[in-house]
Amino acid sequence: TGRPNEFWAAMPDTENKTTRVGLFHTNDFGFKQLMVIPKITFNSMSMWVDEPGSKIYFVYRGHLLSLPLKK
Repeated sequence: TGRPNEFWAAMPDTENKTTRVGLFHTNDFGFKQLMVIPKITFNSMSMWVDEPGSKIYFVYRGHLLSLPLKK
């Protein structure tokens, strides 16, 4: 994110087949959810965030996909 102790994170929920995207804070191990992506599961290692361009890029089943970043 460019801010100290703050990182973008994707938390997959395979049971409900969704992924929660948000900010992870290392100071208190808190997670601030910014959006939920339904019907797709991926983790932080498959995601890249372009904050200035307001886009999230992620790999899903071998395809590079993008979504608008909702803040």
